[in-house]
Amino acid sequence: MKILLIYDAIWAWYWKSLALQKYLKDDFECIDLMKSSQVKDNKRIFKKYNHIHWFGWLEGCRWARKYKGTSAGVSSHNYLYKHLERAKRIMPKYGALTCTSKILYDELRKKNLNSHIYLCQNGVDEQMFQPDPVKHDKFVVGWMGQPTHGSFSGQQLDMHGYEHVLLLLIESLKGNKNIEFRIMAKTFKNAVSHSEMPRWYNGLDLFLHTGFGTGTPNGVFEAMACEIPCSSTAIGAAPEVIDTGAQANGFLVDRYYSKKEAQQRVEEFKTDILWCENHRDGCKTLGERARKTIEKSWTWKQRARAWIKPFKNHGKKL
Repeated sequence: MKILLIYDAIWAWYWKSLALQKYLKDDFECIDLMKSSQVKDNKRIFKKYNHIHWFGWLEGCRWARKYKGTSAGVSSHNYLYKHLERAKRIMPKYGALTCTSKILYDELRKKNLNSHIYLCQNGVDEQMFQPDPVKHDKFVVGWMGQPTHGSFSGQQLDMHGYEHVLLLLIESLKGNKNIEFRIMAKTFKNAVSHSEMPRWYNGLDLFLHTGFGTGTPNGVFEAMACEIPCSSTAIGAAPEVIDTGAQANGFLVDRYYSKKEAQQRVEEFKTDILWCENHRDGCKTLGERARKTIEKSWTWKQRARAWIKPFKNHGKKL
């Protein structure tokens, strides 16, 4: 069986493609990768493969009805906040949908947007992202994401919580000289090299994810693999990987849906930061547990297996 994976840029979906190619190579005749801009009107591409997967459900919409053996990924709540009417028209056309978290999975099933929906959670390359501490003096809090702005219901959305949470949080702690924020506010157009990211994570004491509509989020997985504990909104797969019980490995903050709720979450994130800054040994313990959690259940070698079913169940004969 021949598989084609289509990504948008040298960004998150590209690295996911490489991981699936690496760990599923013995399960299929071939797994090829292609950038979406290369597809264009090349219909011959669709005759070469038994199954084609678009990591972006919007990008493959024009091909979904024409060709059997196509599936698409849903990796954020953008479809709900920005494109719901288009999603209702487009998503049912695919042979199957994959989604990256149980929250998304339950949401898509409830809305009945496709007859075949698969839970295909992301993993992390634990060999690339591993502990290698970078010495620093202050308590360093890291944030990574796109510098988004906007409302909670319009086309411009602050999906990553940059405007409504992060900037307010930084302002609220500017008087604490022991705390330093390191912000990686990038898009795929100016992204830092993937190979440089482990060193960035290893220079932190705590990683924040403040988004309200993001999917996985990958930064949580990567930070935890580097033994950096996370404080994250309970969105995407964060509630699945972060344990706040007796063997806690990080912190969860409730999701928010309005500016008022976002401001309340600022105080919760602040509490997490101050606790870690005042209990550095405890913070380190959380990070050690976080790494063990990744090794136990969330490596790409473990998570890639979930993708076999949607590919094989919805392939076509050549």
